[in-house]
Formats: sequence, C-alpha cells, structure tokens
Amino acid sequence: MKNLSEKLVAGGFSLALLLLTGVGIASYLSVQRLMENKQRVEHTHQVLENLEKISDGLKDAQGARRGYILTREAIFIKTYRTGSQTTQKSLKAVRELTIDNPRQQRRLDEIEPLIAKRLTVLQQSIASLQQNKSDSQNQIDITNQGEKLQQELQGKLAAMDKEERSLLQQRSAATDASVKNTILVVVLGYSLSFVLLFGVYFLLKKEISDRTNAEAALKSSQRELKTLLENSPDIIIRVDGQLGHTYVNSALEREAKIPPAGFLGKTFSELGLPAELAEFLQASYQKVFATGEMNVVEFNYPSAQGVKSIQSLIAPEFAPDGSVTSTLSISRDITPLKQAQLALERANEELEMRVEERTAALLEINQALQAEIAERHQAEEALKQTAAELGDLYNNAPCGYHSLDRDGRFVLINDTELKMLGYTREEILGKKKFSDLLTVESLSTFQANFPRFKERGWVGDLEFQMLCKDGTILPVSLSAIAIKDAAGNFIMSRSTMIDISERKQAEAALYKSNSILNSVLESTPDIVFVKDLQNRYVIANSTAANFLGTTVEEMIGKDDNQLFPPEIAAQIIEADRAIIRTGKALVYEEVVPKQEKMETFLTVKCPWRDGEGNIIGAIGISRDISERKQAEAALKQARDWLEIRVQERTKELSETNAALQVEIAERREAERKLEQLTLDLQRSNQELEQFAYLASHDLQEPLRAVTGYTELLEQEYERHLDQTAKEYMGYIVDGATRMRQLIQDLLSYSRVGTRGKPFIPTDCNEALRQALNDLQVAIAENNAIITYDTLPLAIADKAQLAQLFQNLIGNAIKFRREEPPQIHIWAEPKDDLWVFGVRDNGIGIKPRYLERIFELFKRLHTRKEFPGTGIGLAICKKIVERHGGNIWAESQPGVGTTFYFTLPKDFN
Repeated sequence: MKNLSEKLVAGGFSLALLLLTGVGIASYLSVQRLMENKQRVEHTHQVLENLEKISDGLKDAQGARRGYILTREAIFIKTYRTGSQTTQKSLKAVRELTIDNPRQQRRLDEIEPLIAKRLTVLQQSIASLQQNKSDSQNQIDITNQGEKLQQELQGKLAAMDKEERSLLQQRSAATDASVKNTILVVVLGYSLSFVLLFGVYFLLKKEISDRTNAEAALKSSQRELKTLLENSPDIIIRVDGQLGHTYVNSALEREAKIPPAGFLGKTFSELGLPAELAEFLQASYQKVFATGEMNVVEFNYPSAQGVKSIQSLIAPEFAPDGSVTSTLSISRDITPLKQAQLALERANEELEMRVEERTAALLEINQALQAEIAERHQAEEALKQTAAELGDLYNNAPCGYHSLDRDGRFVLINDTELKMLGYTREEILGKKKFSDLLTVESLSTFQANFPRFKERGWVGDLEFQMLCKDGTILPVSLSAIAIKDAAGNFIMSRSTMIDISERKQAEAALYKSNSILNSVLESTPDIVFVKDLQNRYVIANSTAANFLGTTVEEMIGKDDNQLFPPEIAAQIIEADRAIIRTGKALVYEEVVPKQEKMETFLTVKCPWRDGEGNIIGAIGISRDISERKQAEAALKQARDWLEIRVQERTKELSETNAALQVEIAERREAERKLEQLTLDLQRSNQELEQFAYLASHDLQEPLRAVTGYTELLEQEYERHLDQTAKEYMGYIVDGATRMRQLIQDLLSYSRVGTRGKPFIPTDCNEALRQALNDLQVAIAENNAIITYDTLPLAIADKAQLAQLFQNLIGNAIKFRREEPPQIHIWAEPKDDLWVFGVRDNGIGIKPRYLERIFELFKRLHTRKEFPGTGIGLAICKKIVERHGGNIWAESQPGVGTTFYFTLPKDFN
C-alpha cells in the first residue's frame, strides 16, 4: 500500500507538470495566433476607414464646389482643398496598407486616374468661376461629367470596400476561434492539473497523517501498557503449559503479602491455596489450554480481610503455529461491584446527563484537535520555508551588509539588504543616508550612537526600525566596525544588518504563550505548584491557595511544614525527595485533610530541570478524585454503553458533514453558472454597441447622397420646378437632415461605451469651461446667465464629462421661459461620492415624466415647440453609468428643474 501511494504521488506530480507545460506551450501559440489575427483585423479596419475618408474627401470637394457656385465665398475654396488633400492622403494610405493584396492594388491603379480626373474637373469648374469665364451650360456639363466619374469611382470604391469587409469578417471569425481555442486549452489543461495536484495533496496528507497516528498510537500503547501492568488494581498473572507462574504484577503482591519471586515457577497447589480452590483454578486454566478459547470464572478467595468474590478472565496466548503456549489472566475483586449494583440503578438518570456532557466535551476536544492539526500544518510549512532558506544560504548572504561614509551616506550595499528594503542599488548608493531610512524613534537612537561609534570604533546588536520603499517598517539588528586611517580619523563603516522581524514575532508569541500559561494555571481546577530543592514553593496557582485557605503570595517562599500538618508534610517531603533523588516522575494517590474531612488526590510529580538538565526542584499537579473514586466502579460497567452512544453521535456528525459538503458543491456550481451568465451578457452588450455604431455610421452615406442630390436638383432645375415641387424638396432635405442628426446622436450614444477613453484624474472645472465654450453661441443668443462653484478633481473621461455638462446646460437653455435662462452648477461630497447639480429656471417637468426623460427617443414636446431627437439625456445617463454613478432630476413645472448626478471620489 505504501509503494502504491508513493507511485501515485510521483505519477500525479509528473503528469501535472507535463499538463502545465503543455498548457503553457499551447497558450503561447494560441496567443501568438490571436495577436496576428487581431493585427489583421485592425489592418482591415484602417483600410476601411481610409476608403471612407477617400469618399468623404471627394464629397467634401464636390460640396465645396457646389457651395462656391451658390455663394462665391472663399471659405468653400479652403474646404475644397482640404477635401482634395484628404482624398490624396487617404489614397496613399490605402496603397500602402493593401501592398500585400494584388487585387486591391489593381483596383487602385484604376481608381487613382479617376480621382485625379475628378479633382481636375472640380478644380477647372472653380477656376472658371474665379475668372468669370463660366456660364450655366458649362457648369451643367462639368456637373454631368463629374457625376459620371463619381458613379464610376463609387462603384470601384464599393468593390474595394466589399472585399475588405469580407476579409474583416473572415479575420474576425478567425480571431473569435483563436480566443475560444485558447480559453478551451487553458481551462481544460489547468483544470486537469489542479485536479491531479489536489489528488496528490490529499494522498500525501493521508500518508503523513497515518504515519503520525501510527507512531503516536504505538508510543501511547507502550506507555499505557506499562502503566496498566504496574499500577493496575487488578491481579495480572501469566501461566505456562505446566501451570507454573511466569509473571505476576504488584497487585498480587499487595493482596497476598508475598513478593513476586514467591510465585514464579509454582503451580496453584504449590502456593498453599485450599485444595478445592487450587483444583478449580487448575481445571479452569487447563480448559483454556485445551480449547484455545477465553474463559471467565468466578470464585471465592479467603483473604486476611475475609472472603472476597473474585472474577478472573483467562485468555490464551498463541504461538505462530496456532498452539496455546501460555495464558494471561486478569483477576478482579468484584465484591464492591456487587454491592454497587443497587447504587448503579439509582445513578442511571445521572449517567444519561453525563453522557450528554461528555458528548459536548468530545466535540470541544475534536475542535481543539482540528486547531492543533492546523497549527502542525503551519509548523510544517514554516519548517519547509526554513529548509529552503538554509539551502539558499550557500549562494546568498544571510544578512544585510552595507558601508557608510563619514556623513552616514551609503557607499556599499548587498542584494540581501536591498531586498529587505525594496530599493535598487541606484536608488541607494550616494543618494540615501542611513538616517533617511529610519523611523522617528530609531533616528534619535542613531543620532545618539553614531558620533560615539566613530570614536569607539564598534557597536553591536543595536536595534532599529527601518522604513522600506513600500512604506512598511522593518525591525533590524545592526552591528558595525569603524574603518579609520593611519591618523585615527574615521573614514567609513562596515555593518551587518539582520532582519529581526521573526524574533520580534517570537517575543510577542512568547509573551502570549506565557499569558496563556498563566490563564491556564489560574483557570484549571487542579492544584499546580513548583518547588525548589529546599522544598519552598516558587510557583502556585489560586486553586492551591484556596485549598489551603491562604493566598498565592503567602504560599510563595514557604515549605510544606508551614502549610500542612506534620504527618502530611512528612509524606509530601518524602515523595519530593524520591523524585529529586531518582530523577523519575511519580504518580500516586494521597489523602489530605480538607475542612474536617479527608479528600483523595491523584498527584503527578516530575523533576524540574534547568537548561542543562540539572534537577533544580519538583513540579506537581494534584487533582481531587474523591468523587471519581466513588463513581469509578459504576462507570467502568457503563463504559461500553457510553462508547456505543459516542459512536452513534460520531456517525451523526459525519452524516451532517457529508450533507454540508454536498450543499457547498451545489453553491459553487451555482456561482460558476452565474459568473458565466454575466460574461455572456457583457459580451452581448459589447456586440450590440458595436453593431449600433457600425449601423449608424453606414446609414449616413445614403442620407448625404439624398441631401446633396436634392439640393443640386433644386439649384440646377430651379426654373423648371413649381412652388409645390420646391416645397416637397424642402421636406426631403429637412427629413434627411433630421435623420442625419438622429443617426449622429445615435452614433454618439453608442460611442459612449465603445470609444470612451481611460479614466484619469480630471479637473471638472476645465471640462465645464470646455462645454461652455462650445455653447457660447447659444448662451449669447438666449442671454443666458450661467454661474458655477469651484468643482472638484474627479476620476473621469474628460471628453465625456464635458459632453455631459454640455447636454445638461444645453437642455436648460433650450427649455426656457420668457425671461433669460439662469443656470447654476455646483458639487458637494457625500460619503465616497461627489454629487453634482445643474439647476435652471426653465419650464420644468411634470413629476410623472421624471423617469421617462432618460429613455432613448422619449420627447415631452413636439419638434415645432422644441427641436431635438430625444437622445441627449439618454447619453447623459449612459456617461454617468459608465463612470459608476447615478443621474436623476427634481422639478416643479413653471419654476425650474435640477439635474443631479454622482461620480465616485476614488473610481475602482
């Protein structure tokens, strides 16, 4: 079984190491593939972004040309040049990004001359207008030619965009597959490894526990057997095959008043027993030799105190071949037992109560054993760590070492001390003084001893408290010698520094241990004492003092002659002398007077030795066993029954523990499922946000086309259209414009979660000023009065915080009454939050709508009353929730509204 356990442990460790190695290699390869796929996805995004910039640049150039035709303002020339530069720059970027794609390069070869031609046509149109050489027909021809080029360009750009999006889909799928494979490999590999390691751990734990228990049981059994044989009140004898006595214990000597040598080798008839009794005993033992079975007999034995009822249990002892070689018998005086039967019946009820008390005591003992096992495990871990440190001493100094110049500045320092303090060598040498690393208390010690050390030349075992780099305090013991020149002047010091953290902890533990020992001494019901060689008490607990009717202080220094009657004192002194003389422990019962009655005590005494093993006194513990002596006979008979009850209780506890283990496993499984569900929900939200961003971004292109072509039709065919057609075109442009604004707001809403910047310490005053700067036109047009208090520093995304202020202040300006808007912004601390407020004197909100206003597209007014899309407050709510806060409003119709939002002081 031992070899099997060792093989299982070795095999489990080897397999776990192989699995961990394999998981590491597979994880590395998977991560490499994942990074490559991610780079390809990012590369494709860049191509798509630049293709969009090409299209946008061309449209900006075309729109600038159209604007210049209508207004002849120079700003449109600048817009045209910007669009042209954007187009050429993006085209160059696409050329570089698709260098590894021959198909895209061929398309670029076709697109580049078309773009050049398109820009040339636009430039010619603008130039002719600048020179006043253009007429309407010429511009229409240029527009038609430009539209043809634009359609051809859009077709080729769409083909490039389609291929890149196909590549993006393929590379995104490859990235997702790489992520799933990586997670699968890591989870399966580490799970199997941890299962194997836990299995090996429990095998080792069981092996160690079994060995420890076996050794302890063997030693305990040997001690108990020896004590039992020598101190048992029962008569124990061994008889060989010729019925001769080969062993008798001291109980027979006390009963028969014959030394053990008087029994050895003699049969029952040779011991002078009555003939009838001798024949009965010989027949009983011969029956055991003949049958090989245990025999229990009872007989009357004539003693000096009268006839006693004796019960003997005769057990066979077998040779390896199965034959009976001898018998071992235990004989007991059962006369008091028979007399106690009546008393035992009366004690049954009391016994039931004591069983329950013993059960509770067993539970306490079990808890104490569990604590002791935990302490042993901690001790084993500390022992392993110490062994590792001893092995490392060969290659590293066991203590810190440094040298200081005459000013106390570090000039040399070893790695051990650097590790102790947490600094690098560059941070210490020539930059730090030893005094810089001391606490205030230790600095005074250093300042007092350093000048004296320079003169004296050495110092030893000075204790300091040093400040480590991470702010922790390290207690150390320092010894140093001074290096002087020929003239005796101090040059530098060489010092050794020892980390005494463990010693300080040990001193604290020793103090705690002594406190615990004193508490035990004072709380134990036993009498505990220590005496010196002159029989004087040096330690005693309050139980001993109370027994003698005195105090502990009065006992210390006195001997037994001063505390006990002469005859009792003589017995106690004689026992102490025997212990000091033999050096062996003594266990005996003694009778001591207490309050006019005699009490029986079980006393254990042993020598008190100093550190070198010399006996310097005696230590004793005495327990009052008077009640135990009275109940001993009855409890012996009830012991078996009590053992059955204990086993039943132990079984119940085991079943309860098993049920708890099942419940714990079920709860862990539920927690795992909840965590997986949370991860799935987060991934779904991210995908939805990305989809909203892409969808809203792509929807703007056809809206720009609708608006542009409608405006171009209105400009170029104005004389052919009646008023109704112009009105319809106005509706088209207005609807497309509102749709574009709605899409842009939706894009802004999605960017809160997808394009947000990391949270950094942000000055809220700067964010507010940025928002006010963006709103200065609206503020001036509405004569708005805006005041604000000094705002705090917060952990936030500055751009989103500015957008939050801009939306709230913009709403306050928009939803105004007849009088000029008055808006005030402030912030105040509350627990671990900053509470911000934006108060206005606007039209107000009815209480039943205060919850709806933060929902997407929820409007309380028509567009004719107040323009907008109904997304602004939804964006505010999303920004605040991203920062870990809440937003709400309080309002009174006709008076005004106050919006509140919170930001954490320390965002984690």
